[in-house]
Amino acid sequence: MYDTVEQTNLRLASSIVIYDDRPVYVDDVGIDEDGEIHLNVRLLPRLEKALCISINDPLLNIREFTLGYVNLPRISLYVTRAAVRQQKQGLAKGNMIIPFDRDGREAYSFAEIIRSAGLVDCLKNKYPNFNACVRQLESSDTIYSIAFNRRFALYHDKDLGFFEVMYRGNRVAWGEATSLTMPSNLSYLRELINELGVPIR
Repeated sequence: MYDTVEQTNLRLASSIVIYDDRPVYVDDVGIDEDGEIHLNVRLLPRLEKALCISINDPLLNIREFTLGYVNLPRISLYVTRAAVRQQKQGLAKGNMIIPFDRDGREAYSFAEIIRSAGLVDCLKNKYPNFNACVRQLESSDTIYSIAFNRRFALYHDKDLGFFEVMYRGNRVAWGEATSLTMPSNLSYLRELINELGVPIR
Protein backbone atom coordinates (compact mmCIF):
# COMPACT_ATOMS: atom_id res chain seq x y z
CA MET A 1 0.00 0.00 0.00
CA TYR A 2 2.53 2.58 1.23
CA ASP A 3 6.23 1.98 1.77
CA THR A 4 7.09 4.50 4.47
CA VAL A 5 5.57 6.09 7.56
CA GLU A 6 6.10 9.52 6.01
CA GLN A 7 4.18 8.61 2.85
CA THR A 8 1.38 6.98 4.85
CA ASN A 9 1.14 9.99 7.14
CA LEU A 10 0.96 12.37 4.17
CA ARG A 11 -1.82 10.39 2.52
CA LEU A 12 -3.95 9.26 5.45
CA ALA A 13 -3.34 11.24 8.68
CA SER A 14 -6.20 13.59 9.67
CA SER A 15 -8.59 11.94 7.22
CA ILE A 16 -11.50 9.52 7.16
CA VAL A 17 -11.09 5.95 5.92
CA ILE A 18 -13.26 2.84 6.18
CA TYR A 19 -12.38 0.00 8.54
CA ASP A 20 -14.58 -3.09 8.81
CA ASP A 21 -17.33 -1.18 6.96
CA ARG A 22 -17.23 1.64 9.55
CA PRO A 23 -15.89 5.15 8.94
CA VAL A 24 -12.96 5.99 11.17
CA TYR A 25 -10.79 9.06 11.63
CA VAL A 26 -7.01 8.60 11.34
CA ASP A 27 -5.32 10.53 14.15
CA ASP A 28 -1.78 9.62 13.23
CA VAL A 29 0.51 6.97 11.79
CA GLY A 30 3.15 4.90 13.54
CA ILE A 31 5.43 1.93 13.13
CA ASP A 32 5.86 -1.08 15.44
CA GLU A 33 8.97 -2.97 16.49
CA ASP A 34 8.69 -5.28 13.49
CA GLY A 35 8.65 -2.34 11.10
CA GLU A 36 4.95 -2.65 10.24
CA ILE A 37 3.09 0.61 9.65
CA HIS A 38 -0.10 1.10 11.63
CA LEU A 39 -2.87 3.69 11.89
CA ASN A 40 -4.22 5.09 15.13
CA VAL A 41 -7.92 5.66 14.45
CA ARG A 42 -11.14 6.61 16.23
CA LEU A 43 -14.70 5.63 15.37
CA LEU A 44 -17.05 8.24 13.95
CA PRO A 45 -19.11 10.15 14.87
CA ARG A 46 -18.14 10.42 18.54
CA LEU A 47 -14.42 10.01 17.87
CA GLU A 48 -14.24 7.50 20.69
CA LYS A 49 -12.77 4.01 21.10
CA ALA A 50 -9.25 4.40 19.71
CA LEU A 51 -7.99 1.49 17.62
CA CYS A 52 -4.56 0.61 16.28
CA ILE A 53 -4.79 -1.14 12.91
CA SER A 54 -2.20 -2.40 10.48
CA ILE A 55 -1.92 -0.67 7.13
CA ASN A 56 -2.08 -4.18 5.65
CA ASP A 57 -5.28 -5.19 7.44
CA PRO A 58 -7.68 -6.59 4.79
CA LEU A 59 -10.59 -4.83 6.54
CA LEU A 60 -9.04 -1.43 5.80
CA ASN A 61 -10.53 0.40 2.81
CA ILE A 62 -8.87 3.65 1.77
CA ARG A 63 -10.24 3.90 -1.76
CA GLU A 64 -14.01 3.53 -1.86
CA PHE A 65 -15.96 6.49 -0.55
CA THR A 66 -19.40 7.40 -1.82
CA LEU A 67 -20.61 10.76 -0.57
CA GLY A 68 -23.94 12.49 -1.05
CA TYR A 69 -26.58 14.03 1.17
CA VAL A 70 -25.71 14.25 4.86
CA ASN A 71 -28.63 14.64 7.27
CA LEU A 72 -27.85 17.18 9.98
CA PRO A 73 -30.04 18.33 12.90
CA ARG A 74 -32.11 20.81 10.84
CA ILE A 75 -31.00 20.46 7.24
CA SER A 76 -29.46 18.08 4.74
CA LEU A 77 -26.40 19.09 2.74
CA TYR A 78 -25.10 17.57 -0.49
CA VAL A 79 -21.46 16.85 0.34
CA THR A 80 -19.02 15.95 -2.43
CA ARG A 81 -15.36 15.14 -2.88
CA ALA A 82 -13.27 17.63 -4.84
CA ALA A 83 -12.48 16.38 -8.34
CA VAL A 84 -8.91 17.70 -8.29
CA ARG A 85 -6.10 15.38 -7.23
CA GLN A 86 -5.21 15.80 -3.56
CA GLN A 87 -2.41 14.57 -1.35
CA LYS A 88 -4.90 12.96 1.01
CA GLN A 89 -6.33 9.63 -0.07
CA GLY A 90 -8.84 9.58 2.76
CA LEU A 91 -11.67 12.08 3.12
CA ALA A 92 -10.16 15.24 4.57
CA LYS A 93 -10.82 18.93 5.15
CA GLY A 94 -9.04 19.81 1.92
CA ASN A 95 -10.96 17.45 -0.36
CA MET A 96 -14.53 17.53 0.95
CA ILE A 97 -16.84 20.21 -0.41
CA ILE A 98 -19.41 21.18 2.23
CA PRO A 99 -21.93 23.73 0.91
CA PHE A 100 -23.98 26.29 2.78
CA ASP A 101 -27.60 25.30 3.18
CA ARG A 102 -29.85 26.59 0.39
CA ASP A 103 -31.23 29.50 2.39
CA GLY A 104 -27.92 30.54 3.89
CA ARG A 105 -29.15 29.72 7.39
CA GLU A 106 -26.36 27.41 8.40
CA ALA A 107 -22.80 26.50 7.53
CA TYR A 108 -20.95 23.47 8.81
CA SER A 109 -17.21 22.94 9.14
CA PHE A 110 -15.33 19.72 8.42
CA ALA A 111 -14.89 19.21 12.18
CA GLU A 112 -18.66 19.48 12.70
CA ILE A 113 -19.55 17.24 9.76
CA ILE A 114 -17.31 14.37 10.85
CA ARG A 115 -18.95 14.43 14.28
CA SER A 116 -22.42 14.04 12.78
CA ALA A 117 -24.24 10.73 12.68
CA GLY A 118 -25.50 11.87 9.27
CA LEU A 119 -22.06 11.49 7.68
CA VAL A 120 -21.75 7.96 9.05
CA ASP A 121 -25.22 7.14 7.66
CA CYS A 122 -24.27 8.66 4.29
CA LEU A 123 -21.13 6.54 4.02
CA LYS A 124 -23.18 3.47 5.01
CA ASN A 125 -26.02 4.49 2.66
CA LYS A 126 -28.63 4.57 5.45
CA TYR A 127 -31.56 6.96 4.94
CA PRO A 128 -35.20 7.26 6.02
CA ASN A 129 -37.79 6.60 3.31
CA PHE A 130 -39.68 9.38 1.56
CA ASN A 131 -42.86 9.08 3.65
CA ALA A 132 -40.89 9.18 6.90
CA CYS A 133 -39.26 12.41 5.70
CA VAL A 134 -42.65 13.95 4.94
CA ARG A 135 -43.99 13.10 8.39
CA GLN A 136 -40.94 14.47 10.16
CA LEU A 137 -40.89 17.69 8.15
CA GLU A 138 -44.62 18.31 8.65
CA SER A 139 -44.38 17.77 12.41
CA SER A 140 -41.34 20.01 12.97
CA ASP A 141 -40.96 23.78 12.91
CA THR A 142 -37.16 23.60 12.92
CA ILE A 143 -36.25 20.88 10.39
CA TYR A 144 -36.18 22.21 6.84
CA SER A 145 -34.84 19.33 4.76
CA ILE A 146 -34.14 15.60 5.07
CA ALA A 147 -32.42 13.33 2.58
CA PHE A 148 -34.06 10.03 1.66
CA ASN A 149 -31.24 8.90 -0.65
CA ARG A 150 -27.60 9.82 -1.29
CA ARG A 151 -28.74 11.86 -4.29
CA PHE A 152 -32.19 13.06 -3.20
CA ALA A 153 -33.51 15.22 -0.37
CA LEU A 154 -36.89 16.68 0.52
CA TYR A 155 -37.16 20.38 1.41
CA HIS A 156 -40.20 21.85 3.21
CA ASP A 157 -41.08 25.51 2.78
CA LYS A 158 -42.52 26.34 6.21
CA ASP A 159 -44.07 29.61 5.06
CA LEU A 160 -45.84 28.36 1.94
CA GLY A 161 -46.37 24.79 3.08
CA PHE A 162 -45.16 23.04 -0.07
CA PHE A 163 -42.36 20.58 -0.70
CA GLU A 164 -39.42 20.49 -3.08
CA VAL A 165 -37.44 17.45 -4.14
CA MET A 166 -33.74 18.20 -4.47
CA TYR A 167 -31.38 16.18 -6.67
CA ARG A 168 -27.68 16.69 -6.00
CA GLY A 169 -28.41 20.14 -4.64
CA ASN A 170 -30.84 21.22 -7.39
CA ARG A 171 -34.64 21.43 -7.31
CA VAL A 172 -36.26 18.87 -9.62
CA ALA A 173 -39.88 18.64 -8.37
CA TRP A 174 -42.28 20.57 -6.16
CA GLY A 175 -45.83 20.72 -4.84
CA GLU A 176 -47.90 18.83 -2.28
CA ALA A 177 -46.24 15.82 -0.67
CA THR A 178 -48.85 13.54 -2.24
CA SER A 179 -48.58 15.00 -5.74
CA LEU A 180 -45.32 16.56 -6.86
CA THR A 181 -44.76 18.13 -10.26
CA MET A 182 -41.62 17.54 -12.32
CA PRO A 183 -40.72 19.55 -15.46
CA SER A 184 -40.70 17.59 -18.70
CA ASN A 185 -37.01 18.31 -19.29
CA LEU A 186 -36.21 16.31 -16.14
CA SER A 187 -38.31 13.28 -17.08
CA TYR A 188 -35.17 11.12 -17.21
CA LEU A 189 -35.27 11.20 -13.40
CA ARG A 190 -38.91 10.11 -13.16
CA GLU A 191 -38.37 6.34 -13.05
CA LEU A 192 -35.56 6.61 -10.52
CA ILE A 193 -37.50 8.93 -8.25
CA ASN A 194 -40.68 6.83 -8.46
CA GLU A 195 -38.69 3.79 -7.35
CA LEU A 196 -37.88 5.73 -4.17
CA GLY A 197 -41.59 6.14 -3.41
CA VAL A 198 -41.93 9.76 -4.52
CA PRO A 199 -45.37 10.56 -6.04
CA ILE A 200 -44.49 12.46 -9.23
CA ARG A 201 -47.27 13.57 -11.58
